Amino acid sequence: MGCPYCELLRKQNDDGTYITKLKYGVLYLHRSQLFRGRCIYVLNRHIEDFTELKNRDFSAFNIELLGIARALKIILHPSLINVAILGNKIRHLHWHLIPRYKEDPNWGNPPWPSKNKILTRDQYVNLSQLIRETLREVTK
Repeated sequence: MGCPYCELLRKQNDDGTYITKLKYGVLYLHRSQLFRGRCIYVLNRHIEDFTELKNRDFSAFNIELLGIARALKIILHPSLINVAILGNKIRHLHWHLIPRYKEDPNWGNPPWPSKNKILTRDQYVNLSQLIRETLREVTK
């Protein structure tokens, strides 16, 4: 069985969760939006562990991550943003960016376990567009 993120990177995503392609990765909204603005930032090539990256690539990937986090703060005003590299289920390097709000159901604790909150396609498209536009401004 192939890598789900390699497959995602190869195909055209039309469900509204695609946000943008950057130099080192591709940004998507996470399907569950219990934490509004939750994103997955997927490295643009298959590497299973971040220690496999060269220092300059790791730095550049994380600089892009920083721009994404800044855009999310501008748009959504979360109290903080959790970031995580896990790799437990999908062995393809990716960051989880999880905006956290004082009113969220797990405030003060890790975001897991959590329930799913699925949006309509239009809601994904609108939020993706807002993040994409703000990210362009932040990274100019």
